Amino acid sequence: MTEFSDETQENLAHFIHGWCDVTPELQKRIEEFSLLWQVFEWQFANKHFGLAKLEQSGPFEEAFGCLLNIAFQADIESARSYFEQRYTDDQRRQNLVMDNGGADLLGGLKESGSTETGEQIARTKAILYVVFRLRNNLFHGAKAAYGYLEQDENFRNAISVLNAVLRAKKRAG
Repeated sequence: MTEFSDETQENLAHFIHGWCDVTPELQKRIEEFSLLWQVFEWQFANKHFGLAKLEQSGPFEEAFGCLLNIAFQADIESARSYFEQRYTDDQRRQNLVMDNGGADLLGGLKESGSTETGEQIARTKAILYVVFRLRNNLFHGAKAAYGYLEQDENFRNAISVLNAVLRAKKRAG
């Protein structure tokens, strides 16, 4: 884990609510997520991942075809379950979606047990959308404004998803 300079620590403590209470483990997860996101975006989205990429149908299957299999779906099941439970709450769901669209994608978080390609696509899109919103909130300041203390499981599950995505990409060659 990177150790921050004294000045950086002072600035983080001054500007980020509750930063002094953020554990070194959570700091490490935030760093890990940031680096994994960059690799994911580079490998899967030509350096630009966004909602439009998720809302496409044909190109999604071309770009993300390696994720449409039982092994990958099993790898992300724990994160899917966590995100479904977390974002069942109307306020959290609203905060996640805000005015950025994507509400329709969240239906894919519900467990269907189906191995149909359409269901796998919906599930994968929903999970990637949640991870994308976490990335947006981290990189555009919303997480800093409200604090990181309730985000540990979000980052843990998002890291798990990103690692599963990259593992599937490696398997596919």
